[in-house]
Amino acid sequence: MFRTRLIISILWVPIIVAIIAFGEPIHTLALVLLMVVVGVMEFNNMMVKRGIKPSEYVTITASIILLITIYLTGVHSDKGIILYILGFIFMFTVVWHLFRDGPKDFIGSSGATILCIFYVAWFFSHLVLIRNLEYGNRLLVVLFLTVWASDVAAYGVGRFLGKHKIAPSVSPKKSWEGALGGLLGGMWASVGSFYFFMGVERWPGLLWSLAIGSLVTVGGMFGDFIESAIKRDAQVKDSGTFLPGHGGLLDRFDSIMVAAPIFFYLMLLYKHPPSWLAGLLY
Repeated sequence: MFRTRLIISILWVPIIVAIIAFGEPIHTLALVLLMVVVGVMEFNNMMVKRGIKPSEYVTITASIILLITIYLTGVHSDKGIILYILGFIFMFTVVWHLFRDGPKDFIGSSGATILCIFYVAWFFSHLVLIRNLEYGNRLLVVLFLTVWASDVAAYGVGRFLGKHKIAPSVSPKKSWEGALGGLLGGMWASVGSFYFFMGVERWPGLLWSLAIGSLVTVGGMFGDFIESAIKRDAQVKDSGTFLPGHGGLLDRFDSIMVAAPIFFYLMLLYKHPPSWLAGLLY
C-alpha cells in the first residue's frame, strides 16, 4: 500500500504543479473541471450510501455551468451574473427535486444536491479565480506548497508526538500537537514560497506571508475535518478510489478546497487593504 501511495504521489504531484505553474488559465480550468466532476460524483456516491439521493445530473451540470461562468466573468462581475447563476441553480434544484421526489425525502435530497454544488464546485472554483489574478500561476504554487507542507508537518508531528486528540469522534488521529506542527509548517512554507516564487519585489513581506500562511493552514485543517465528518456520516472509509492507495479525490484535496477561498480573499485584501490593516502589516 505504501509503495502504491508513493508511486501515485510521484506521478500526480509534478503533473499538477506543472499545469498550474506553466500552463495557461484555460489549462487550470480544465484541471479544475476534472476535479469538480470527479469530486461531485464521489460526494453523490457517499450520499447514496448514506441513504440520500441527490441528483447527479443537476450537481454535475450546475457545477460545470458555475465553474465556466466564474472563469469567463470572475466573481466580481459588474452585472452580478454569479448571483443570478447561483439563484437559478438554487431554484432549479428545489423544483427538480419537488417533481422527482415529491414530499418523500425532499429535504434530504435537495439539501444534499445544493450542498454538493457549493461544497465541491464553489470551493474548487477559487482555484480558477486565483489563477486569473496577476501572477496567478505563482500564487497557486504558493497555495499548494503551503497546504502540502502543512499536511506533511501535521502528519509527522502528530504521528510521533501526538497525544491530545482534537475531535476523536470526527477524526480520531488528529491531535493538537499535529495541528501545531502543521500550523508552523504551513506558516514557514508560506513565507518561503512567497519569497522564492514571487520574488523580492513582489514578496508580501514577513507579516503578510505569516498571516496568510496561518489562516490558509487553519482553513485547510477545517477542510480535513469537514471531509472526515462527511465520510463518518456516510460510514465510508474513503470518498472514492480515484487515486489508488490514496482513496478518492476529495480525500486528497479536502484541505485545498477550503484553503483556496481563504487564500483568494486574503490576496484581494492584500492588494486593497483598509487603512488600519495596511498600517499594521506594511
